[in-house]
Amino acid sequence: MLLTSACGDVLNPPPRLGMVKDPESGLQFGSVVERNLVTDASFFQNKNLKVRIRNTSGDRAFDLYGFKTRIEAAYKQAGYQPTSKDNFGLLVDVNVMYSGQIQTNLSKQFGFLGAAAGGLAGATRSDGVAIAAGTIAGATLGSIIGSFITDDTYIIVAKVTFGIVKGGAQRDGKRITFSRSLTGNAEDQEEREERRLRRGFKSTHATRLSVFAGGRNVSQAEIAGQVRSRFVRIIRDII
Repeated sequence: MLLTSACGDVLNPPPRLGMVKDPESGLQFGSVVERNLVTDASFFQNKNLKVRIRNTSGDRAFDLYGFKTRIEAAYKQAGYQPTSKDNFGLLVDVNVMYSGQIQTNLSKQFGFLGAAAGGLAGATRSDGVAIAAGTIAGATLGSIIGSFITDDTYIIVAKVTFGIVKGGAQRDGKRITFSRSLTGNAEDQEEREERRLRRGFKSTHATRLSVFAGGRNVSQAEIAGQVRSRFVRIIRDII
C-alpha cells in the first residue's frame, strides 16, 4: 500500500508552492505579470481600440491570431469598441517574445520571471492609467524546472503595450479654391495645402507577462494548448 501511494504521488504530484493545478490533466501552472495596468474605458473619449498581434519568438507553431476575436470580444464587454480601421484612439500591442520549452537561462533573459514586487504608483495619472504591483500566480519559474523534465514543460513570454493616441484621423492632400477678380476678367487660382493633422501616442504603458506549466506523461501539444488558453485569459484582463 505504501508503494502504491508513493507511485501515485510521483505520477500525480500535489501542487507545489501554490502552483495552480488542473484537476483533469494534472498540469501545474504558474504565471507572472510584471506590472498591472489600472484603467477603465470610461476614462477615454475615443474608445475605439485596435488589437495588434506580433510574434517575434520564432515559434511558427504559435498562433495567437486565432484568439484575437476572443480578446476583442472581452474588451468590448469591458466598454471598449474594438476596430480594425484607422479611427482608433487606443492600441493594445501583444508581442510574443518566447514560446517553447522552458530553459534554465530564461530567468536571466527575462528578469521579471524571478519575482514580482512593488507598490501602487501613479494612481492619479492624468492620462487615465495607473500602474500597480505585479502579481504571481503559483510558484516562480525555478520550481517548475526543478519538478519536471524539460520535455514536459512549456512557457510563453510576451510584452503587452497599451497606447493612448493623440489627435484625430490623419488627413493629407491639397485643397484648390477659385476666386473671381474685381474686374471680372480673370480667375485667380489659389492653391492651399490642407493642414495635415499628425497622429502619435500621447502615452504608452508596457508590461511583460508569462504563463508556464509542467506535467508528466502528457504531450507537448497538450501543455502548449492549455498554456495558450490561460495566456489569452490574462491578455483579456490586462486593461
